[in-house]
Amino acid sequence: MWSDGAVLRGGLAEPGTGAPKSVIWSAERGLDPVASRLLVRAWSLCRGIEKQHAQVVQSALGATAVDPELFIRWLRSARRLRSARLLLNAESKVRVLPKLP
Repeated sequence: MWSDGAVLRGGLAEPGTGAPKSVIWSAERGLDPVASRLLVRAWSLCRGIEKQHAQVVQSALGATAVDPELFIRWLRSARRLRSARLLLNAESKVRVLPKLP
């Protein structure tokens, strides 16, 4: 994951590749639901990787894994808030008629 403060990018990482990463979140577009879901699922799957292997991958990428669990928790919360907002918006558009006798 990489961020310049306005855009957060992330996704599958391979050492030595400069491939552009998917935009997970940006200030102007907000949260990308597909990219964030893929990142959360990938994180859940790789939780079983040994710490030593994770450190080798991080050093090969030239990165440091500083509190990635905290970021994933934020991302999960942002996804839940987005879902709740979409449900509330849809509910506000539904018109309920009173029951006739």
